[in-house]
This record gives sequence, structure tokens and C-alpha cells, in this order.
Amino acid sequence: MPGVRDTGTDINAAFNGEGSLGGLSTQHIGAAGSLSWDWRFLDEKNSASITITRMDSGACSRISLKPNAVAGTYKGNLHVAFPANAQMLSKSAFDIASTIVIDDAGGVTFTFADKGSVSEGANWVTISVDYNAKGSMTGSVSEDVKLDFKGGYSSTYKTNLPGNVAAMMPASQRSLLSGTTSGSSDGTGTISDNIITGSVIFNGAQGGTSTGTYKVEKVSEQSG
Repeated sequence: MPGVRDTGTDINAAFNGEGSLGGLSTQHIGAAGSLSWDWRFLDEKNSASITITRMDSGACSRISLKPNAVAGTYKGNLHVAFPANAQMLSKSAFDIASTIVIDDAGGVTFTFADKGSVSEGANWVTISVDYNAKGSMTGSVSEDVKLDFKGGYSSTYKTNLPGNVAAMMPASQRSLLSGTTSGSSDGTGTISDNIITGSVIFNGAQGGTSTGTYKVEKVSEQSG
């Protein structure tokens, strides 16, 4: 609100439509700045209009409102594959349970988690690795329903060796059989017919990158 006098002025917001207003319809502003109102639609098919009126000058503006149809919770899988290791490992492709939440303001939270075990056999010795991985990214969705987000991931691991093999290893090498790896991640996506598809790039802390693709489907509307 520009040009506010020293005494300030009241600003009235008159809503017309299907929904509910949280807070007061009339607010006071003491200097040039901005105000906000909380209007909640009852259903994503609802519509409404708002008339903003300055009580000092009588100037008004009318705005049409509609719900954020993309807000909600989406669930599906993030697919990550390591084809170069396919001949060495018992499992080289992973479908990781993933969730994307888009809030009413267009904020995006992408979380994923997976745990399990992979094994490798060489020279009559079988090695297995237990892992527990998780990650989280945040970002936003644009008006043309494109997603952009970034964050990070971490994974704990434990390498299981036959007792006689582990016993022959120097202590410095045995200490490397378990630990935690981590890195940054970023991705993009597109929404179409309540389905989000896109890709995520994982950047390793020691260098190197890998790419995964994901598909998640809307399972509930955003509320509250």
C-alpha cells in the first residue's frame, strides 16, 4: 500500500465466494507496506473474489481467486540404476519410495528413503553390504507447474565379510567397512494430470554424479 499518511489507514478486504476467512477483514496499516489475509477454499473447484478498499481514499481493487489445484501429497518411486555394476552386484537398480508435498503457497518438499542389502561374489568369497539411505530436498513449483528443488542425502553402510577374511585385514582397512556417505542433490519435475515426473541428480561428496528418474501420483489434497 503506497502513500500512507502518518496517521495510517484501515484496509478492508471483502470476500465473496465459497470458503472461509481467517482473521479480521479490516486491518490497519501505519506506513506504506503490505498486508495479507488468509482465505481457505472448501473445495478445489470453488472460486471467489476479493475487493480491497482503502478507507482513507475510498480507492479499491477487485481480484479473482481460485484454489491451488496442484497442492497436495504425491507418492511413488525414485528409480536409480548403476548399470556399470550390474555384473558385480546382486542388485544394481533401486526403486526408492518417495513423497512430494506441495503446500498451498507452492512450496515443495521431496523426501525419499530406502534400506536393504546387496551382495557381490568374487573368488569364492561373498561380500554383502547393508545400507540405509534417505534424503530431503525443498523448492517451489512455478505458475507453469514446473518443479525445482535441491537438498541432500546420506546413507549408512556396513560391509559383511567372512570372519577369516576380516581377520586378515589390517585394522585401518576394517575401519572402512562401515560408515556414512553423503552428498548434495537437486532435481526438476513437471505436473500433468495429478502425476509428477522428473529427474534427480546426486552429487557425491568425493566427486562423481548419478541420475535418477521419478514418478509420483497425487494421493491427497493439501489441507490446513
